[in-house]
Amino acid sequence: MDEDAEGPADPAGARVACIQAAAEPDGAVCSIVLAEDGETFESYLFRHASLDRPGDLLYRAPGWFRALLIAPDGARLVVDTDGVLHHDRGGAWTQEPVTGGVGLNDLKLVDGMLHAAADDGTVWRLATGGWRSLGRARATLYALDGPAASELYAAGDEGVAVRLDGGRVRDLSLPTDAPLTSVLTAPSGQTYIAGESGALFVGRGAVWHEVPDWDGNVYGLAWYRGRLVLAAAERGVWAFDGTSFAALRDDLDAASVTATDRYLCVAADDQVWRFDGRNWRQRRFHF
Repeated sequence: MDEDAEGPADPAGARVACIQAAAEPDGAVCSIVLAEDGETFESYLFRHASLDRPGDLLYRAPGWFRALLIAPDGARLVVDTDGVLHHDRGGAWTQEPVTGGVGLNDLKLVDGMLHAAADDGTVWRLATGGWRSLGRARATLYALDGPAASELYAAGDEGVAVRLDGGRVRDLSLPTDAPLTSVLTAPSGQTYIAGESGALFVGRGAVWHEVPDWDGNVYGLAWYRGRLVLAAAERGVWAFDGTSFAALRDDLDAASVTATDRYLCVAADDQVWRFDGRNWRQRRFHF
């Protein structure tokens, strides 16, 4: 393993992909990295204090980590395709089953409570007494968000998008059957829902409209310095100011994007990228 190798050696020929990354307040970057050889999967969580040098391996486990959340208290949380929440609260990593084996695809903190979206269309909430279901949509859910715990939006396969409020699951009936991969609520309370085949919608409650002049596949959304940012697959990373789109980078195959007040983080192929508003820095993962 060369001096830039990012962790323990994996089986020869393993494919390496950065799934998601997120910045800590000091600019350190945590990344989910997946290694797979066609039969087995191993997931890793790395932390780079600086992208100029090799990072630290924080945690590894068999299976496929799907989403990463850095909580306000600094705890790192990931969910996987086996329906398990992994977290390092208390200084040691703990595995907490959530769904009885059904895969989890997204993890969001809304009103101080954890929420997760599942393969069977269920939205889960961690509250006093443990995890409980808030209801189930009619297809796999890939993402969720909302302005309040009493007003959540989730989206997923077959163009399914729903609103959850008062214990009810309401279909938004968006005019698409494309997979909807991403949900993000802006500071205004308006929520964006995006996916493949140019699907991009904005709205709240029962009123939604399609955002015009967009035709890419989206696999992640973030809010950064007053603009919506899209991880637009082979098209790269784009920003939308409510009127027009502008490329931040058009040379990345962007798989996800997250943001803090200071930093934007993008997962692309076997690399993680961080943007501070002026400069891009990147790190490639090697096994």
